[in-house]
Amino acid sequence: MKYIPLPTELYSEIDRLVKENRNLGYLSVPDFVRDVVRDKILEIRKPKIAENRRNGSFVDAESDCEVFEGADSA
Repeated sequence: MKYIPLPTELYSEIDRLVKENRNLGYLSVPDFVRDVVRDKILEIRKPKIAENRRNGSFVDAESDCEVFEGADSA
């Protein structure tokens, strides 16, 4: 697993949001950050996925997300 430093103020804000909004399903700051980063990567990839579909090369966003799940790769 790799670690990425966050400014104290950002960490504190995320921690506050997680604690005040348990209904969102986040258990911790790292849980929140992983989900947000995964969503952002998929958002950036969406145009490429759409292009592949138009060209007949189907790539599913859900299977594309599998790269973020499971074993650590570095």
